[in-house]
Amino acid sequence: MIKISDTMNKFISTTLVIAMFSTLAFSQKLTQTVRGTIIDTDSKLALIGATVVIVGTNPPISAATDANGNFRIEKVPVGRIILQLSYIGYETKTISDIVVNSGKEVVLDFAMQESVIKIDEAVVKAYKKKGEAINEMSQLSLHSITLEETKRFRGGLDDPAGALHPEAL
Repeated sequence: MIKISDTMNKFISTTLVIAMFSTLAFSQKLTQTVRGTIIDTDSKLALIGATVVIVGTNPPISAATDANGNFRIEKVPVGRIILQLSYIGYETKTISDIVVNSGKEVVLDFAMQESVIKIDEAVVKAYKKKGEAINEMSQLSLHSITLEETKRFRGGLDDPAGALHPEAL
């Protein structure tokens, strides 16, 4: 009887070890959905195209807001996450310690503040160079004609068209 019980103990132990490893090998990671809305702090209007990224995930898990400012990120691992919100012209916002449970979706609402950048004053000065042509190309065909020269060229009496004709020169 001792040999039978030893064999039975080995069989039961081996079966339990195999069952534990197979359960761990085939277990699925628990995930959940994180969704919410992003609006402007002052105007309360939806921010279209704002980016929401879960920090520290590889590959990165992210989403962009739709026309109503809503975002939805699926298959977020259960645990504590850090969200980073960004939008052009707005201050980047980081929200840490968001708890994601497997039993319920996480619903979040955020407001983002426009970024303000202080710059030095801009000074505009105008310089006019008197005596120079405004258009540089105009000097290529510039030729002055006096009143006396107009009388010497062909054409009618003081005809400016005849004075300007190239064959007249």
